Amino acid sequence: MAAKQGEVALADERREEGAAPPPRTDLGHGPLAEAGGLLRLVQCAAEEGGAAAGGVLAGTPRVPWRRALALMVAAAWFAPAASSAVASDPPGLRPWLVPVGIVGVAAAGVFARVAWRTAGAGLDLFAIGLLGLAVVSAGSGAEPAWLALHATALSWLAVGTFAAAARQRAAVVVGLAAAGMLAGLGATAAHAPCAAALGRPAVQVLAVGLLAITATLGRPALLPGALRWREVTLLALAIAALAWALAGPGWHAPAGGSGIGLAAATGAVFGCVAGRAAGWAAGLALAVAAAVLGLPPRGDGADAARRLVLAVAGETRAVYQRATQAVQLTVAGEVVDRVGPDHAGAELAATVATLLAVPGDRTLVLGAGTGRLADALLATGRHEVEVVDARGDDPTVVAALRGDGPVPAATPVAADPRVRREVRSWRQALDRLDAGARQCIVVGELPHAAASIQSTLELQLALRRVAGHGFVLQQLALDLVPAGTLRALLGAAAAAHPWNAVLAVGDDALLLSATAPPSWPGEAAPRAWTADARWLAHRAHLGSVADVRRAVLGTVSPSAAAQARSDLDPPPPGGERGRRSALSVLHELLQPTPAPAATEADSLLLRWLGHSADLRLAVAELRRLGAEPADVARAQALAVRWLPAGAPAAALQAALGLPAAGDAPLVDPALACRRAHAIDPTFWLDLPPPLAGLPKPLAARGDLEDLARLPAPNRLAAACVGGSPTAVALRVRFATPCARALVEQLAAGPLSAAATEALRELADPFVLAEAARGLAARDGLLELLSLWRRDLPMPAALAELLRHGDDAVRARIVPALGGRRDAESLHALAGCLEAPAVELRRAAAMALQATFGDRIAYDPEWPGSARIEAADRVRALHNRTP
Repeated sequence: MAAKQGEVALADERREEGAAPPPRTDLGHGPLAEAGGLLRLVQCAAEEGGAAAGGVLAGTPRVPWRRALALMVAAAWFAPAASSAVASDPPGLRPWLVPVGIVGVAAAGVFARVAWRTAGAGLDLFAIGLLGLAVVSAGSGAEPAWLALHATALSWLAVGTFAAAARQRAAVVVGLAAAGMLAGLGATAAHAPCAAALGRPAVQVLAVGLLAITATLGRPALLPGALRWREVTLLALAIAALAWALAGPGWHAPAGGSGIGLAAATGAVFGCVAGRAAGWAAGLALAVAAAVLGLPPRGDGADAARRLVLAVAGETRAVYQRATQAVQLTVAGEVVDRVGPDHAGAELAATVATLLAVPGDRTLVLGAGTGRLADALLATGRHEVEVVDARGDDPTVVAALRGDGPVPAATPVAADPRVRREVRSWRQALDRLDAGARQCIVVGELPHAAASIQSTLELQLALRRVAGHGFVLQQLALDLVPAGTLRALLGAAAAAHPWNAVLAVGDDALLLSATAPPSWPGEAAPRAWTADARWLAHRAHLGSVADVRRAVLGTVSPSAAAQARSDLDPPPPGGERGRRSALSVLHELLQPTPAPAATEADSLLLRWLGHSADLRLAVAELRRLGAEPADVARAQALAVRWLPAGAPAAALQAALGLPAAGDAPLVDPALACRRAHAIDPTFWLDLPPPLAGLPKPLAARGDLEDLARLPAPNRLAAACVGGSPTAVALRVRFATPCARALVEQLAAGPLSAAATEALRELADPFVLAEAARGLAARDGLLELLSLWRRDLPMPAALAELLRHGDDAVRARIVPALGGRRDAESLHALAGCLEAPAVELRRAAAMALQATFGDRIAYDPEWPGSARIEAADRVRALHNRTP
């Protein structure tokens, strides 16, 4: 009786709209059209042919407004509920998202069935919710449960309804279900390659279009010959609005958040094309709202614009820091490992291990972390690596950690097959090994408050037993480790290991433990390393054995053993975090050790420390300036002072676009701002006052955020050259890979002027030494002159040429000594003042005038004793300001 009344009410409504009553069918209601147009095509007998199929489609009635309202209610329910769940994604929620979503949409469908007394409304609501979960499955890591939902939703869309599908032959139902499964698998497999080839925004917009087309397959109004311009216009506007949302600030949302937005907006599009004027307006508004609600940046509250969650598996996450282009592995909110341009913990550990290990040593890595540590150890060519990982991270998280940017790679970087990896607890792995079974043990994950096992005495004793007379390295992050955890770790190490020391380079540190102080090799040892090992050390800002010894902050005092704790003790209190609190603990528990004298001109570590400190001071001073003309000129002057080194900071690059004392800026303001944006896309969230008048870039993402992986060296050598935002950002953020690519290109032949300028910005003593290796092979050492900046000491290769080269070669080098006051340059200049060849002495006299003016009198025609006296005065000035 109720069904009969519903049919009468439906007929009256259609009569009011001027539509002919629909033909009676026994197919029920489909989720996309009342009669299920696609199902009618399947149902047509072979002898009826295409004409019959077209007739059936032409007779498909319009969807009533109640069903359009149900579609929009489904979209409205799914967008805010599931979107907020996936965007915030509290630990442990994701495993429950599928069943909770299914139960929720099923309950809403039952409610719609009772409230509107229309079976199609409930089925449509359930179909749209299931479609949303299906779209989420395309970017959720291809887990079996998600793929099953994806296939089921696509099958349902193809069949029409379960009720109607039950009336079909089994072969048709099985065939459509198989087609849906293949479509789901194909969509998941094609997602990464398409995103790499077309870009993620284009793929998402394409997905919107495909979903909209699928949604309208059962609508004869959108078929050729029956177009209604209002419906087509509204559909186009809805897709355009969603495309704008996808390509705008929310572009970087992972596929989960994007899928929710797509599902919600697609449901709204269904409503747009299904109802009358009220449905059109409401549907279009809902499409825009759903797109915005469904695409928030994946992040943590207020940090959503600075952090992106790349992949989630339970409590494990891969998080991308947009400001520093760093990737973090977090577990239960604690940072377990990190890699990025500003963090070289893996390279530091690999360099120290290579320095102390004997070729062929077996290295045990406890904790896979991001996977970069095992790669670094293998790159040195001196280790057999075995990795023990207690978690066994999800493949999607592992793949996200291998990338240099948030864009997924078309082909994820596979783990090195030489790495033996097993999933078991650290304690189990150590207990099954004999004493002294591994000569080097590296704990590859950072200690934190939740990892209480790492700071226990039992684990440290197990490490000592397995390492025997070898050594143990444990990574630290001074800016992240809680003070209580660091205190407990140092105490346990002091109680278990006879000798412990802490090395630090910036915020990356190592706890080195052994039975006795190491016997450091001679300074010639790194020169015999492979190129990969040498460049790894450069990435860790270590240029020599003396630099490694300078990195030692001190040895752990035996009295620190009082801080040791057992497995039975409660976890140590976390305490404060930050570099200041960590250094306070180290100052308390470490005993200082003598370091090599800081007289080495080519110390990479000392140079990097001074360079970093000066750069921080320059940026801090720029941020303290106001918006007055004098402050703006001062900001530009600060940036100009750093131009020889490439102005390696977002604030300095932007300041190059400021005018100086009314003159035109050195760099076009729009280009300067785009460069700053490429270096740090979050720079504009906290803009210094002098830069407030600069034009802000319209792009939401930075240029480097379009990178999945750094290109191959030959392509990188071309990409990092020039003044484009991408090239500048590559040189600032990935200095070591860019310098190596250009040095390798230089070894093959002369560089272009632009490439020479790029390598000159990246040059340091190590880079010049590596360039000299390649140039010596093709007898082109004089090309070093174009790379030798005035703030760098004289390369050893040029000093050797000045001592032993012929007069013609020496005469070409001497003019480059003018204005330089480092010790090597002044000694070389003094030697040229005493040279027998008068032409060489004349060139040296001009260089002396350019360096000291008239302070030191000299005439190349003077007698030998007078020339020697002048040369001695030059040598005496190298260690003080003239």
